[in-house]
Parts: sequence; C-alpha cells; structure tokens
Amino acid sequence: MSLAKKLTDIKRYISLKKDTLEGDIVLVGTPDGIFYAVVHDISPDIKKDWYAVHFTALLLPPVDLTWKLRLPQMCGEIFTINWEEYFMTAVALQAPTAENPVCACEDSSGPTGKIIQLAPRAKNP
Repeated sequence: MSLAKKLTDIKRYISLKKDTLEGDIVLVGTPDGIFYAVVHDISPDIKKDWYAVHFTALLLPPVDLTWKLRLPQMCGEIFTINWEEYFMTAVALQAPTAENPVCACEDSSGPTGKIIQLAPRAKNP
C-alpha cells in the first residue's frame, strides 16, 4: 500500500493539523512504517524556503533526526528521500468535538458493530 493511501486512511481516524510547529507531535511515514515523533526545533535553512526540522522519533530507543524540508513537506505533503516516499504531519491533540470529530467517518449514525456477549447471563428464577 502506498504512503498516500496510508495517509488517506490515517486521516479517517486521527485529527491532523494544517501546520507543524515546535513542540508538536507528528506522524512520520517512511518506507519501513509509520511512527510518532516530537518536533524540537524548526530553523530556516540557508536555502530559501527550506527549514531544518529537528525531531525525536518516539521509538525504543528514541532516535534524534534532522530533515531539511519545505513547509508543505512538514505539513502532510508526500516527498522523497533517495527516491523513497516519506511524509510528516502534525497530530491535533485537542479533545474531539461535534465540529471537529476524531473520526471523520462518512456515516455517523452510530455504532454498527455486533455486540458479543462474553459471559452467560444469569437466568431469572
């Protein structure tokens, strides 16, 4: 499955921000998988419209990384490093509301799953 398809699927379940700022928790998509990271610093690069994004991948053990990205690339645009696709996008951590639900499911009529009883009911005497 392509990273673009994975990112589309993620947007159905996780509320994402339109921008990325220092201190944000981000999702980072790589050819090997998707992980969370925390952004520590975003500094202008010598190259116009590019930024050094310093972040720590929340892995075990944590990994400190710096990527040189343009604003759209740190805000959800798919980009390539050595001909492989990546993405970075900030996660919105506010509590879900009716106007901003966590799950942007098409049908919001309520749960549709089947309820499975795990223990037998006690019979009435």
